Amino acid sequence: MIMFLQLTMTAFSFMHLQDKLILETIEPINNHDFPN
Repeated sequence: MIMFLQLTMTAFSFMHLQDKLILETIEPINNHDFPN
């Protein structure tokens, strides 16, 4: 049970990190394309 919880937390934090990286990569591109 504890092992499953650890795996879930690891997967969740990895997904969150991935989303953060994707947002940081996409946002400057959008700002560059649309100055407004």
